Amino acid sequence: MDAPVLLCKACGQTRSRDAFYANYRVCKECIKAKRRADQGQHRGIRSEESLKCAHCGQTQPGSCFRKRDRTCKTCRSEQKKRWHTAHRKHRLLQMRSRLYGMTTDELSELLSSGSCSICGAKEQLHIDHCHQTGAVRGLLCESCNWMLGNARDNPETLARGAEYLKVGAAVPSPPKL
Repeated sequence: MDAPVLLCKACGQTRSRDAFYANYRVCKECIKAKRRADQGQHRGIRSEESLKCAHCGQTQPGSCFRKRDRTCKTCRSEQKKRWHTAHRKHRLLQMRSRLYGMTTDELSELLSSGSCSICGAKEQLHIDHCHQTGAVRGLLCESCNWMLGNARDNPETLARGAEYLKVGAAVPSPPKL
């Protein structure tokens, strides 16, 4: 007895029943070929048709475009770079405001003061905060920020350091030879 033969709806060839998946009217080869062709589309790759970029106006192969995008990949990349550069300060302000639990207006006001809360320096400013509570204390220059960090934010250590400097200033230094 011969094995049953079925007609593939995709390619129109008659094939044995083993060439078909259960309850399918399309043969395994046609299904696999369709899946391979569809994989490129699911990854956002267009076919090789030529398309005109809406941004630069150049006609390029479809592989230079993302799926459902009329701007070529090169122009889209440049647009993203320009956007990120233009919005960098605002994004940093948003990230820092979330980090320190402040509104962007409060943080902008703090940053506009523009000088170290201890020595008054105006360059290399950092946002100082309590590491235990997370509360923002103010702006510090890099040197003052390191000073507090090295003292482990301990006021007694800083007071002893200040006293040490006062006592050391009263003692005369030995003569230089």
